[in-house]
Parts: sequence; C-alpha cells; structure tokens
Amino acid sequence: MRNTISDDTKESIADGIAEYTGKTAGSLAGCAIGSAFAGPGGAAVGAIAGATIEHIFQKAGNGIKKRVLAPSEDKRVGTVYVQAKNIIEQKCAKGAHPRDDGFFDGGEEDRSAGEELLEGVLIAAQREYEEKKTIYLARLYANILFHPEISRPMANHLLKISEQLTYRQIVILGTLGSFVVAGQALPELKVLKQTAYTEVSGLENVAIAAEIYDMYRMSILGSSEAILDSAGINPSALVIVGYGANLYNLMELHNLEQNSELPTIQAQIIEFLIGHEAQREA
Repeated sequence: MRNTISDDTKESIADGIAEYTGKTAGSLAGCAIGSAFAGPGGAAVGAIAGATIEHIFQKAGNGIKKRVLAPSEDKRVGTVYVQAKNIIEQKCAKGAHPRDDGFFDGGEEDRSAGEELLEGVLIAAQREYEEKKTIYLARLYANILFHPEISRPMANHLLKISEQLTYRQIVILGTLGSFVVAGQALPELKVLKQTAYTEVSGLENVAIAAEIYDMYRMSILGSSEAILDSAGINPSALVIVGYGANLYNLMELHNLEQNSELPTIQAQIIEFLIGHEAQREA
C-alpha cells in the first residue's frame, strides 16, 4: 500500500522529536567528564569518551528525525533519548568514567556497539506501548556505558529481555530485589510466605503468579524449590538470578520510578508474596 503521509506531516513529526533531542544537544560535550580524574591524562580520556558518546547521540538523533513516528511513538522515543542522556551526564558530573574497552569504537563498515545498542533502545521505546517502562530502558542503556563487564552480545540480550518484560514484571523484580538483593525489606515483606501455593485464587494473584512463573522460565528468577507451574510458587524460595540480577542493577530497580499506579501494583505483588495466611496473622 502506498504511503500517503504528506511531506508537511513528516516535517511536523520530525520537528516533534527534534524538540526532545534538542533539549540536550551538546550537553555531554560540555560535561566535565574528565575533571573527576587526577592529572591531565584522566581529563583527556574523559574528554574523548564524552565527545564519542555525544557523537553517538547526535547521530542517533539525526536518524530519529528521519523516521515517521506517530505522536505517541515520538513521545516515547524522545523521552528515552533525553532520560538516557541526562543519566549519563549526571554520572559524568559525579566522576563516573565511561567504559574504555572499545564499546564506542566502530569501523568503516561496522557501527560501534554503543551506537548499535542506542538504536536498539530507541526502537524498543518506539514499539513499547507501556510508557512506564521507558525510564528503565533509558537507565539500562546509560548504565551499560559504564560497565565494561557487559559485553556487546550480553547488552543486546539484556535489551531483548527487557522488551519482553511487562511493566508489572519489572516492578516484581524491583520489589523482590529490595528484599533478596539489598536485604532491606519493605515493612510488609518481613515475612514472605514460607510454603508453596497449592492453588492461586483472585484475578490479580493469578496474573502475578503467571508473570513470576514466566520470569522463572526466562531464568530471570530462580527458586530453591522447583516450580512446575504458576500455582506452585513458594515466595520465600524465590531468588534473582543471571540476567535478572543484571537488569536489577542496570535498571536501578532498587529505586522504582514513582507514579500513580505503582503503589497499587506493588501492594498486589506484596500481597501475593506474603500470602493470605500471613495477612490473616498480621
């Protein structure tokens, strides 16, 4: 079918994304990224890294402007672009040093891993209908740029997994992680249900159980007790494993972004994790 979008419409959409990308144009180049390192050597390395990352963002921004995006896509892509850049800038200001393992190096024919991943993140944002996930895509990209232990293939796989997760699964990971990883439980999480469910009732509980089981099958969550189906989960046996731990750290899930729906979603997750028995005893 022939594309019937007019040139004026295309230009209008391009101007929309330019409004987002323009807000931070050149900001990384001006970030005192090298000043946090002792001696002129550190400053030089920081300046080079800052300029390279800035180039990657400028190139990605120019690519975005050429795409025809719906208004909602325009908003999501622009939001992730700006948020990721802001996070990187904040890390630079605090003295963090971007990776120098070749992640930003590209050849004449091949793009750098940093450029490739940014494009993937922006495309993921374009396709992502759950807008509350955008901040976590931005955090994922920004933090990977400071973690040389995350290889190019691993980074791409983490992005693929993050696209598959629902917003509630991200909240599940963050809520469970506040107890399992940080060891600082929310007051409601002091006593997790100690035995496996034999059956799960209630629409929200059933949905949460299914999402936890899905994460278990994806090897994001593990369990010291085998889980055969979504009705057989023992909350106290759950652990964050493998790529789940990477996502917890890189998406900074110890600090879930506040919004109007988060308290309700988190309360439902907590209700499932402590079990009805614990609620009645409280």
